[in-house]
Amino acid sequence: MNAIEYFQSNNCSQAVLMSLSHIAGLDINQARALGSGFGGGMKHKETCGAITGACMAISHSVFISYEDADDGKEIAGQAVEEFMNLFKDKFSHFRCIDLLNTDSEEEGRRERVCEPLVEYASQIAKEVISKYKK
Repeated sequence: MNAIEYFQSNNCSQAVLMSLSHIAGLDINQARALGSGFGGGMKHKETCGAITGACMAISHSVFISYEDADDGKEIAGQAVEEFMNLFKDKFSHFRCIDLLNTDSEEEGRRERVCEPLVEYASQIAKEVISKYKK
């Protein structure tokens, strides 16, 4: 399943992380559990859940591909930084509240605003992982 399909019955963070679980070395239930508390900007409209789900997948995927933990940490950090820069270049914000405020209409906002964020985060995370994973 892709991130949008997972997003139909999960939060944004779960959807992205679940869509990347096979790459990240997580089973689907682990991904669902890890992302469960990160949706809606960690329930405070702070960092977008699509971002947190992608960053968890990137970090885990890249880190475990290196034998040396220090190398894994360093390279995973670089990968997350690249992802964050790409996301900000496209959407200008990281915070859920700022991203949601780009659309003043409440009804259908999840589809209009959140679905593109979830889809983009999953897509770009895959590209970043393939670039940095050993």
